[in-house]
Amino acid sequence: MKLFRKFRLQAVTQKKIKNYFKYSIGEILIVVIGVMIAVYLNNWNQAYQTNLEIETYFERIQEEINTNSEFIKGNSLITKDSMIPSLVVARSIIVNGQADSLGALSKKIRFLTESESLSFQFPVIDEFVSKGYLSQINDTKLNQLITFFNYYKAQCNITDETTRNYQIHLVKPFLLKNTRYADLDIYLDQPILDEEGYRSLTQLLKNREAENLISLYLSHLTNSCANFDSLFDVLTQIHGRIEEIK
Repeated sequence: MKLFRKFRLQAVTQKKIKNYFKYSIGEILIVVIGVMIAVYLNNWNQAYQTNLEIETYFERIQEEINTNSEFIKGNSLITKDSMIPSLVVARSIIVNGQADSLGALSKKIRFLTESESLSFQFPVIDEFVSKGYLSQINDTKLNQLITFFNYYKAQCNITDETTRNYQIHLVKPFLLKNTRYADLDIYLDQPILDEEGYRSLTQLLKNREAENLISLYLSHLTNSCANFDSLFDVLTQIHGRIEEIK
């Protein structure tokens, strides 16, 4: 820059206007090029930092998927292998009025009682999307999978809330009225029924309301399983797609 100032001063003092303009343009070009290089380096650095953050999120998302997928699959298997078959048996005992199967009924019908919420949360994926990283990746397949994920996650939470409301506001009042509810606690390893407990279960035999409550609850469980399986499947695909992008 000192050299340019020297030539510019000489051009002015010697009244060489053309040379003055040449050196002025040269200075401007150097400044512009310098600014462009600085902007490029800044953009490159920002892109590099963003890529590092995205890679970190990818690792965290895969860990979150691994943890939650195991839980989701486990709940789906319990529902399909234990809850639904047990309630089908309980409904059959009630419909057929099998007084000699009250012991089995007490074990099977426990799945109607109030249980824990099964709503699912994925804070890492939600944070990744909210920060705009998904749009920066610009991967059509991953975008579609995240859309499906949000849908099935919402469906799982909706069916869970619906089932909980059904248990609390319909099933529980019915069981409290017609049975000794404490005998049916789902968390009891082995319910022990005395004569009064057996007598209370007798009221359920050939009880149309009990039959309808179980049928409706089985419908809820079937829908829940379908949503569990769909959410598990899309999470598996997201995990695989991230592996491909990495």
